[in-house]
Amino acid sequence: MIDPVDHVAIIQLYEDYNHTIDTGAAHAWSATFTLDGVFYHPVRTWRGEEELLAFFEQRESSLRASANVELKHWNSNIIIEGDDKNATATCELLVSGIRSQDAHSIVVARGRYQDRLVRTDQGWRFLERRLCIS
Repeated sequence: MIDPVDHVAIIQLYEDYNHTIDTGAAHAWSATFTLDGVFYHPVRTWRGEEELLAFFEQRESSLRASANVELKHWNSNIIIEGDDKNATATCELLVSGIRSQDAHSIVVARGRYQDRLVRTDQGWRFLERRLCIS
């Protein structure tokens, strides 16, 4: 069973992930993963820090090119199981946005994350993060 202190630390990791991806902080975002972390995305898989940073930069470049929506990532219904070294977690994902041309709120994506986490010397990190879009 996850200790309450670890539970809070893992929730903070989820918050850090969302904040860094929404603010364009590539290195801080990649630091939410282990150095050999894996991000399974519906279009492809990225493994390790170098590929994760490449994904982030490609994503940022695409967003700058379109420049019509400010994105925010939201998680809910986070369920965490494990012990003091390893954990699994799932959560719901909602990506919302504000369109720049008319300031309307939109839902950009919704889905679920399925995660494997590990405690490192730097704290809890994603070992694997699997995105399932619904």
